[in-house]
Amino acid sequence: MSFKRVRLGDNGFMGELEIALVSRRDNQRFVEHYDPETRKWRLVKYGDGCKIPNPTIRFDMEDAVEIYLEMHAFFSSRGIRNKDESFIGGELVGTKRHLSDLRHLLKLPPDIVPKGA
Repeated sequence: MSFKRVRLGDNGFMGELEIALVSRRDNQRFVEHYDPETRKWRLVKYGDGCKIPNPTIRFDMEDAVEIYLEMHAFFSSRGIRNKDESFIGGELVGTKRHLSDLRHLLKLPPDIVPKGA
């Protein structure tokens, strides 16, 4: 059976972002590595250590941040957010709805701002 995991690592402080696609086959882990000389994918054994051997792809930090921002925008536009982001957004929507209900019940105009806000 084969499955994939993504592992991220860095090459020094603000150096490079290393991304590895990790597969498991026959109870061993491998990093899928593209060899530009042969133009083929090969599996590099990944032991128990934390260091990623020959990552699948490597980016400098400036490019990595740009890719992150693009991916974040892509997934956010499709409603996929991390749990903290979803909670805060959902909490804000719920709070606004609650305040709107209170204003309606108290027959307050919608433009009144409470003290301290």
